[in-house]
Amino acid sequence: MPRFEHKNLIRRVQAVHTPPSSAGKHAHWIKGVDHLRLLRQNAREDQLLIDVASPHIFIHTVAVPTLDLQSVRDTDLLDWDGGLPSTRIGYVYSGAPQDSHVDVADGPWRPAALSRAHSLLYRRTTISNTGSGELQIEVHQEYAHVSEIPCVAPGGRFLLRDENGDLVDIVSATLNRESSTPSVVSFYRYPLEQYLAAANLTLVRLFDFNLYDPNTFAMWPRHDPPPIQKDDTLTFRRFEDPGYAGYVRGVQILPLSQSRAAIIASLDSGLLPRESGPPLSFLTHDWRHEQVVRVSLDPSATTNYAEKRPRLPYEMSPAFFRPEVLRKYESDSGKYVINGRTITCKDIWELQAIGRNEAGQVHAYLRYLRQLPYSEQMHWRGYNEAPKAQLSPDIIAMDFAGKWTDLKSQDAAVSAVTRKLHEWKKMSTPWWICRDESALADIRPMFTQSREEWSEKCRALASVLIEGFDLKWLRHTATECGMKPKPAEGSLMLLRRLVQETIPEAQGSELSGLRELQRARTVMSHTKGRRAHEFLQQIQRRDDGFRGHFDELCSRLKSELDLLSKALGGISDRGSDQGAGSASSLGISYSGVKARDGALQGTATS
Repeated sequence: MPRFEHKNLIRRVQAVHTPPSSAGKHAHWIKGVDHLRLLRQNAREDQLLIDVASPHIFIHTVAVPTLDLQSVRDTDLLDWDGGLPSTRIGYVYSGAPQDSHVDVADGPWRPAALSRAHSLLYRRTTISNTGSGELQIEVHQEYAHVSEIPCVAPGGRFLLRDENGDLVDIVSATLNRESSTPSVVSFYRYPLEQYLAAANLTLVRLFDFNLYDPNTFAMWPRHDPPPIQKDDTLTFRRFEDPGYAGYVRGVQILPLSQSRAAIIASLDSGLLPRESGPPLSFLTHDWRHEQVVRVSLDPSATTNYAEKRPRLPYEMSPAFFRPEVLRKYESDSGKYVINGRTITCKDIWELQAIGRNEAGQVHAYLRYLRQLPYSEQMHWRGYNEAPKAQLSPDIIAMDFAGKWTDLKSQDAAVSAVTRKLHEWKKMSTPWWICRDESALADIRPMFTQSREEWSEKCRALASVLIEGFDLKWLRHTATECGMKPKPAEGSLMLLRRLVQETIPEAQGSELSGLRELQRARTVMSHTKGRRAHEFLQQIQRRDDGFRGHFDELCSRLKSELDLLSKALGGISDRGSDQGAGSASSLGISYSGVKARDGALQGTATS
């Protein structure tokens, strides 16, 4: 469960831990009524209190073979002994070698019904980097292995990822050395009950509440053993010295939340619960019967090429979606990865063979949609619509004819730009530096007509492309070409002058694509200004809208990057050919291009 559940348990434990200051509330507190209520409530919750340690509250939960409990009365369990501090492994030795051994103590527990009980966790003190002792929780090795969590985890959080790729706390521990604050360890019930059911174990919660004010308490008065009290799950003795102090000591047997058979059957679905529901239906192009119809994701509703059951569509029938379906995955690159035609989520799930048709719709096959978590299927169904165009011919050739193609239909204009930047990066060009490889990898096509997506894509592309130009190199190179760069001239102005200087046929080139990309980034930082409003209106008046503008802009950028490669590459080549010692050598030292007098300066060595 989320970390919130554990924090909520800590608040509830803290509420019954601290002795009240008023006499009336103190008289109620020492009865332990609120403490027993906490145990009863928690027995039905998903986050189970397994261990609590403080001056006033001791709770420790052990796993007991179920058969051992069938022959013992609950009242016999009250004479328990042992606790978390004694759950350790150590050496027992004396002067004689035959008297030395390794002591594996998990108690000692009394009575005999608890002799085979084992703790689910151990508290250990280890040496930290600072040299001081660090208190840690170690989970029982058997449970750690079957639940696929580590035995020890930094920060006391033992985590797994659920079907949606989100982190789930399997074990949560909050340890405090100060006696005024209780240490609390809780376990997520679902995977714990899988272990208990498979091993035929039952949880027994041992508790001892010593309810007194340490500022006034001296000692317990002489008294006979209190009578045994019992309800559905609790068996305990309670003593009260009215208005002064009291204690409650007992056991609580925690039954499984459902039948053992049902819990064991859940192992087929994994260690964490999975959302489920009736099979969803998608508007699908049933190309086997040449119709558009709703088809269920139930495996019995489709067939494959081997079976070819009559009257059923193939599971490789495509469903079509509005392009906004991908925004969820693009907006969280830390969780999802879109790589070509595949979407993956933290190695938890994968959607294969997606694509785009000529109308800009996203399509996916029923076979792969069926493999998604139910919540993801619900997400995709929300964007499902009738096809506006067929699958692209190269998609059909690859997915159905088994022919390898370069899938030009799936290639967007921005892809040509990123390929050029990767080429520059591989060549270590002196005029452009890849300053953020992850940002370059995250540049993707536009899928929607959203102004917000257009703004994000322009901003991301501009930060990688324009900020990658090396202004120092450009100034130095312009000077070597006989220009006189002005202090106010930035990289785009210098690039334009260098292109016009070195390529005669490019005299009229203004590098309008680069300048418009820069303008888009600038005006979107001031969206309330008049210039931004006019600029956005110009784009909105286009027939193809924001997505068409972005694609057309990227096409111009690709042409301009090719022009820059020709112009600036020729300058670098001339500098390299003239070699060291040439007074007219071009380039600068830190990029690895020979400088004047043949000296390599900057980051290079002479």
